Amino acid sequence: MEDAQIIKRISAIDPTAAATMTENPTTLKKVIVPFYKDFKLLLATVNLRHRPISFRYALSETRVLPLGGTASQIYAVNEIEKLQLKSLEVSDYVHFFFMNTNGGKLQIVQGAKDVVWLANIEQSAELKAKQEQAIKLIHPVQVAALPNGDYSVTATGILDRDLLEMTLSVTQRGNTEITQKRALVEDIPVPYVL
Repeated sequence: MEDAQIIKRISAIDPTAAATMTENPTTLKKVIVPFYKDFKLLLATVNLRHRPISFRYALSETRVLPLGGTASQIYAVNEIEKLQLKSLEVSDYVHFFFMNTNGGKLQIVQGAKDVVWLANIEQSAELKAKQEQAIKLIHPVQVAALPNGDYSVTATGILDRDLLEMTLSVTQRGNTEITQKRALVEDIPVPYVL
C-alpha cells in the first residue's frame, strides 16, 4: 500500500494529522507486532520546520486505528484481533502497551542499553554513581503464568527521571494494570520526557 493511500485512510479518523502529513515531509514505517495477526504498528514521523512530530496507528488491510493515547485504544485493537497472549509474547506486549499509551512516558527497560543516558555523565561523579546504581537494579521483564491463564509480570521502567520496579497484571486479552509500583532510584541521569 502506497504512503498516499495510507494517509488518505488516516484522514478518515484523524483529519488534522493527515493534513499535517500531506503538507510536510512525512516518513511512514510499518512495524510487525508479533502478537497480532492482522495489525502492524504504523509510525508516522512528520518533519515540521521547527521539529519532527510522531503519530502512531494500528494498521491492517482494512482498518486504521489511532494509538498513543489511552489503553482503550490498544484494547480496541486487541478485541478486533481476538488477542490471546501466550507466555512468550507477554514481554513484547508490555513494551508495546506502555510505548503506545500516555505518550510513551513510561518506558520499560530490561538493561542499560535500553536507557538513553545524559551525555555528560562522565563529567560528574554524582551522575556516574546514580547511573551505576540504576544499572545494577534494571532487570529483564519476568513473566509468571497464573492458574487462570493470565500473567503476573515484574518489570523495571523509567517514568519522568525515576527508575521504577512494577508488578503488573496482564490478562490473556491484553488488559494491563499496574498493581504495585516502587521507586528504585530517583532522579537518574536521563533526559526528562515531556
